[in-house]
Amino acid sequence: MGIAVRSIEETLASFTALLGYELYSGPFVDPIQRVEVCFLKRPSSPEDPVLELVAPAGDDSPVEKVLERGGGGYHVCFEVEELEEAIKEARAASCLVINGPHPAVAFEGRRIVWLYTPAKLLVELVEK
Repeated sequence: MGIAVRSIEETLASFTALLGYELYSGPFVDPIQRVEVCFLKRPSSPEDPVLELVAPAGDDSPVEKVLERGGGGYHVCFEVEELEEAIKEARAASCLVINGPHPAVAFEGRRIVWLYTPAKLLVELVEK
């Protein structure tokens, strides 16, 4: 679950204290996405979803638009076996590819793609 935040440092402290999440990976700055991200997990509940805090890495960051609307949860991410096949299936289901595929720093260079579903939900796919 991607969560748009103004500051990873400030938000990380509250997620740790209030929700029991811990830093799992990052923070990373991704110059292609123009964001800074980190991933959080709850060690006491490994079945809980991984959270991705996403902060702007400059004034031209696409997450700025999400923050202007109040921030918070704004996308879900799924890992897929075959990215090209998943894109083909998404298009067949009337999803619109809006960005990518391209490598992502936070995923060790694995490629990602961004989609809008017909219900206007933002989905990120990352290749396994």
